[in-house]
Amino acid sequence: MTKRYARIRARADLLRVGMRRLNLEFLIDEADMCSILTTVRVPPSIFVRDLRDRLREKSIIIYEGKGCLAGKVFQVGNIGELSDYDIQFFLAALKDVLLTLQAEAA
Repeated sequence: MTKRYARIRARADLLRVGMRRLNLEFLIDEADMCSILTTVRVPPSIFVRDLRDRLREKSIIIYEGKGCLAGKVFQVGNIGELSDYDIQFFLAALKDVLLTLQAEAA
């Protein structure tokens, strides 16, 4: 395994551990995921477009599901020059936005 691939894999693991701690569910089993993209089910009370827009306000880009998965999932890429700090920043922002959107939906 190259050092670059090992870093990408480690960042994917860090991202996914953090998402599990937020009680998020993945579309497919982690063993079947690639290391550069994570697809997550949108919590029931959340609209993916609202999640995307609120994260974008924090300079974070997520991708909406397409076709039959539109409105049901979002995707997060973790390739490029990302640091552990970047992953932690994303997870903190995601937690904040999810809590805010859930409170607004209640």
